[in-house]
Amino acid sequence: MANRISMLRWGFAFIVLTAGGLSGGCAQSTQAPASAQATSGQRQLDAADHFRRGDYAAAAQAWKRAAADASSDAAKADALTNLGAAYQMLGQYELAKQSLDRRWIWPSD
Repeated sequence: MANRISMLRWGFAFIVLTAGGLSGGCAQSTQAPASAQATSGQRQLDAADHFRRGDYAAAAQAWKRAAADASSDAAKADALTNLGAAYQMLGQYELAKQSLDRRWIWPSD
């Protein structure tokens, strides 16, 4: 059973990370100043590096900051999706669910 859960965790993280979350994923719906895009984009890359090294706590913190500084709805959705993957790898399933749920409610934040 534990082996199956571990496989599900890695499968979810692999899908999230290869489906576009780390590569920019969605097309940006709005353009922000280049400096803001670079900051948010760099945070996404930093978080991805942490995630690849297995430092899921640092990845979660970086993706949290990337979501807060996102220059578009697409960038925020990518960051929140990846944040969910990091929380899942940490075993924080409720936080993972909340970050995925936030993708749909952020205009009211």
